Amino acid sequence: MRGRSAHIGDARATGMAGAGTVDVGQLVRERRPAGDVVPVGFGPYEGTVMAADFRGARPRVMRVPPARPGSPEHRLHQAPPGRDALFCSPPAGTPRGRPPTGTGKGSGR
Repeated sequence: MRGRSAHIGDARATGMAGAGTVDVGQLVRERRPAGDVVPVGFGPYEGTVMAADFRGARPRVMRVPPARPGSPEHRLHQAPPGRDALFCSPPAGTPRGRPPTGTGKGSGR
């Protein structure tokens, strides 16, 4: 499943559940076995988005802060233009913001 990061989570684990709303992530997880769902989501590196503060509110332009160092969005932004790139999630337990040992710039991979 691919979607904007906020839409691929599971609404049951958020305040959305109390409001009676669902998201794509919840719907897919309810209909597929646990091992069949692989969420892939990206947000912007920085800039602006059109969004609302809550469901039903008037949309407005909101500033998106720069991506956190080490995040997929930051790593994609740092990738050389015109070059192919493949980004994979680190193994479970890898501290956030640090690539697993043996990956990244200068690793020869």
